[in-house]
Amino acid sequence: MRPNYTNFKTTTLEESAFQTPVPFVTVLIPDLGAEIQVGGIPSGAMMHGHPFPHPVTVSNIINTLGLWLSQVATREECKALPPPVMATAAQYLQARTQGHPGSDSMRRFDLLCGRVFFTGLTRTNDGSNRWIVHLSPRV
Repeated sequence: MRPNYTNFKTTTLEESAFQTPVPFVTVLIPDLGAEIQVGGIPSGAMMHGHPFPHPVTVSNIINTLGLWLSQVATREECKALPPPVMATAAQYLQARTQGHPGSDSMRRFDLLCGRVFFTGLTRTNDGSNRWIVHLSPRV
């Protein structure tokens, strides 16, 4: 079954990602032990004499996650994962790079073992502005 995007408005990507707009959030990827800062783009507007940024948008979150996940995984990130997870990540790397010499670097999204579709965020229970990202192997 394929998702139905016929009612999706592209302007939704530029809307605030949260009911109560916020200028920044911390997004957590627990499986990788990652904390990623996402901030709204400065608008040039002033509030109380200080720059007031745009609220974090859906696009800010998706783009920031995409850029972060596409970076080469560090040695420490790879060592922090259990051996079975690293073995599966290596299989994803091999499948992704087969026939493409020179593109054999393990990327952070390889460490997710196929769970690369963004399905939403859940706020942490500690009262902070930290959100857990939910990823799925398919939409």
